[in-house]
Amino acid sequence: DHLSYAAWNALTERLWLEPAGGIVEQLRRTKDAGELARMSRALVHNQVASLACATVMILGTITIALSSWKMGVVAAIPNLLPTVMIFGLMGWLGIELSAATTMIASVALGLFVDDTINLLYLYRQEKKTGHRTFDAIEYALHHAGRAVIFTSLILTLGFWAGLLGSFRPTIHFSFLMGLTMLFSVVTELLVTPAAVLTVEGKT
Repeated sequence: DHLSYAAWNALTERLWLEPAGGIVEQLRRTKDAGELARMSRALVHNQVASLACATVMILGTITIALSSWKMGVVAAIPNLLPTVMIFGLMGWLGIELSAATTMIASVALGLFVDDTINLLYLYRQEKKTGHRTFDAIEYALHHAGRAVIFTSLILTLGFWAGLLGSFRPTIHFSFLMGLTMLFSVVTELLVTPAAVLTVEGKT
């Protein structure tokens, strides 16, 4: 009858449309995943390029300001090491790169370099007065070390305020940036003097 024919027609149409819909949905999801992967690769590539450019410009400026390529090399070590450490920690914890976490390196570098310039400037000024390298770096640490510690702690607490949020990328960024600032204290106060003594000797 008419009702059974209509029901049969509806069933047939459903059988034809559902597989097609499933295939279309699969294709759409595959396309979205491919697009996301492409955007992620582009994001990482752009951030690496930006970090390399920022590193060259900042450390080049330090080299010119302090009139010493050795100081540029010395400045590179404590400024890049915390970033390497934090990305290694991210890999170990399984935290994926995102638009927020890829900015850590560039932001951190801009914050680290201030302490490095202050420390190395005091060292160079003391060195010019005729003091030994060891005495000059000890003087710089004595006068700038406390400022390095407190500014890093203040920045760490400021970044960790973001942990109170609910957006996961922001939480990851806040936590990792604060941790990076703590790493920078260690590298600034331990690695920088060691690098200076290694490059210029104790005399």
